[in-house]
Amino acid sequence: MTTRSGTALAAALILFSTGCASRQPAATAEAATTTTTDAAATTTTPADASKTDTSSGEDKTGTGHVSITGDYALEKDFVVDMCQIAPPGDGLLAGYHMAIKDEGPPLAMLAVGLKDYAKDGRYEQPQTTREAAVGRAMQTGSMGPLTLMVMSDATTPLGFGAVPGSTLVFTISNDGAKGTAEFTNVESQITMSDIDPNSKEPPHGKKVSGSITWTCGTVGRLDPKMNDAVNGMFKKLIPPK
Repeated sequence: MTTRSGTALAAALILFSTGCASRQPAATAEAATTTTTDAAATTTTPADASKTDTSSGEDKTGTGHVSITGDYALEKDFVVDMCQIAPPGDGLLAGYHMAIKDEGPPLAMLAVGLKDYAKDGRYEQPQTTREAAVGRAMQTGSMGPLTLMVMSDATTPLGFGAVPGSTLVFTISNDGAKGTAEFTNVESQITMSDIDPNSKEPPHGKKVSGSITWTCGTVGRLDPKMNDAVNGMFKKLIPPK
C-alpha cells in the first residue's frame, strides 16, 4: 500500500466513522455521566439525557494555536475540525484524535492521534526511530501521535517527526475537550538545502521545538463496535508480512 493510498484510506475511514459517532458539545462533555458504586456493582448512567447529543449533525468547530522555533519558525492560529475519542488500542481510530480544517500554506497538515488515551492526563511519548514510525504506519495507518507538516516555500513541504533525542508530551484535559502538545528537536525530512557536499557529517533535516494548544468545539465518542469494525476493514487491506 502506497503512502498516498494509505493516507486516503485513513481519511475515508475517519470520515465514515465520524458519521457513526456519538457527538456531544465540549462544554458538557465532563458532565455527561455519573457513576454509582456499591458493594454489588458499578454502573454508569447518563446524568442528564438532554445534555447528550447522539446525532451526527451540526458539530461545532474549535480553535488552536501552533508555535514553532528553531530551523523553521511559525506562529499560527488554526480551526479545529474534529475531536474524537475511541477505546485505547492499536487500531486506526483507537484513542484520542484531533484534526484541523484545511488551512493551506504555511500550515499544510496538523493532527493528533494518541492511541493510548484512556482518560485525561499527561502522556509522554517514548523515543522512536523513523524506521519504527514507518512500521507503525503499516500496521496502524499512523506515522505517530503527532502529524505536523508545513510549507517552507510554495513547493517544499516539511513533515516533522520524532527522532532519537526528541521529546513529545501531550496533556489532555476537560474530558478530551482541551489539549496541548509540547515537543523538542523534532526533525523534518532531508531536502536539497540540507545537503552540504563539503561536509563530512551526514545530512539531517530541519529541527524545531515548540507547542500546540487546542480547544474542541465538539468531542465525538466512537462506539466500540464501530471502532472494531473499522479496524477490521483496515487490517484486511494491509499486505501480509
